Amino acid sequence: MSCSKIEILPNEAEIVQLQKELFEARYDASFYRSHYENGIVIRERMQYKHDAALLILKKKHKEDVAGLEEKIKNLEAKVKLRERQLFGKKTEKGPSKSESDKKNKPQRKRGQQEGKKSPAKREYPHLPIVHEILGIPEDERACPCCNALYRDMNSTEESDVIEVEVEAHIRKIKRKKYRKTCCCPSQPIIITAPQISKVLSKSHLGNSVWVHFLMQKYWHGHPLYRTIQALDSHGLSVPSGTVVGGFMRLLGLFRGIYQKILDKSLQDKHWHADETGWKVFEALEGKANNRWFLWIFRSMSTAVFVLDPSRATKVVERFFGKTSSGIISCDRYRAYFCFVSKSNERFLIAYCWVHVRRDFLSIAKDWPIYGTWATDWVLEIRNLYHLNNLRNAETKGSLKFQERQKNLEEAISAFKNKADSQLENKSLGEPCRKALESLNRHWQGLITFINHPEVPMDNNAAERGLRGGAVGRKNYYGSGSLESAEFTAIMFTIIQTLLIWGINPQAWFTQFFDFIGSDWSKALDNWLPWNMSSEQRDKLSLKKSYPLP
Repeated sequence: MSCSKIEILPNEAEIVQLQKELFEARYDASFYRSHYENGIVIRERMQYKHDAALLILKKKHKEDVAGLEEKIKNLEAKVKLRERQLFGKKTEKGPSKSESDKKNKPQRKRGQQEGKKSPAKREYPHLPIVHEILGIPEDERACPCCNALYRDMNSTEESDVIEVEVEAHIRKIKRKKYRKTCCCPSQPIIITAPQISKVLSKSHLGNSVWVHFLMQKYWHGHPLYRTIQALDSHGLSVPSGTVVGGFMRLLGLFRGIYQKILDKSLQDKHWHADETGWKVFEALEGKANNRWFLWIFRSMSTAVFVLDPSRATKVVERFFGKTSSGIISCDRYRAYFCFVSKSNERFLIAYCWVHVRRDFLSIAKDWPIYGTWATDWVLEIRNLYHLNNLRNAETKGSLKFQERQKNLEEAISAFKNKADSQLENKSLGEPCRKALESLNRHWQGLITFINHPEVPMDNNAAERGLRGGAVGRKNYYGSGSLESAEFTAIMFTIIQTLLIWGINPQAWFTQFFDFIGSDWSKALDNWLPWNMSSEQRDKLSLKKSYPLP
């Protein structure tokens, strides 16, 4: 057999072994490939979850940062608000200008301005004149050369000097007695001149002293101890207990006047209402602190003050009762809205535009980034005031009045449309949105003045009326008893009502005490301002126009 023709016989066992190893290799390859592919899937799944979690964390972090930044802005705004409340000026100026603008603008000097007309010299024709002649002693009017005396020319050189003298003195009253000269048995043998008029008959203090104490405390806001100290410097020492006791005795006299003023107020149809805190240092059952509230209800003819331990709607309900009706100008305190809502349409509410203006001014001061936005709204409100003033300057019902009325209504409509359009802007800042939402909630009360020209756009009359109470609260802290609190509300009511009518409270109380004396049963109606004749009011009027409270 040749080599080329050698035939290699297959080894069956080896082939089987190789086939087995091939199968195992293929199985292992498939197994490891499957593990590899599963690993890739798991890794991709883990990567996806990681990316998703990272995205959520980034989003949450971004939201947290935005929330913290917003919180920082809010806190910075609150810090600015507190700094403004503690150290800022009590005025409603807009956002301050930049330092460069301040440096470039020339500073206005104080006092009389160059080129401006000087104010008119004040005249005092109502003051009494005390004539006083000044001469030269004889030894001083001799000629220094020959000692000849200067002769009196019977002429003077006149000048005026205004003086104020305060002097305590004792009135020594001597009442003359008269004996009858007839024989009429029905008449007394001796008659004596009547006693002087004293509002507190058993007090050694005269009417002028009581008027002085009342005016100093309840008109000028001076604490009682300071008034006593001032009188002591003039030689009159009065115990504080004597003054307080006298006030409590006068309470019975003034309660009747207070009630008559209250009845007159309820006859009006428009009131300005406001309230402020007041302290009454007497424990009251069911009340944990001594914080009370001084309310004012000011109409065209009266200003009624009410001191109450509550700031709730029930105070307003008690004042107006169930028969009164009209319009209440007020701030946005909820008690007024609740009262009007439950009044069965007897009352309308007129919200104060000054409070709306303050919202925008606060944003301009506390959020500088929104300063331009807020200032724009302040100018819009200024325009509404201007248009309302133009309307009210015309005679109601005239063609000019109707034209002004139309202009005002168009401006109000544009104002509301502008606010609504800005509220639809989702990128509007949160402080701005809150201000516009508040405007939207109170809109119906804010436009009451449109159809009622007699109603002002603001509640300044009530806030000015409370100014005396705020000064008194700061100077003498409040009232020491319930009777003192009642007396305080009554005195504020009488004084502010007199000022509304242009009557000088000092003169009114002086003449009223002289009239009433110790006979408190006399009729009081003729001493109410609306019952006085024009001549009587002129006699008691303030010589200079007084700003209405």
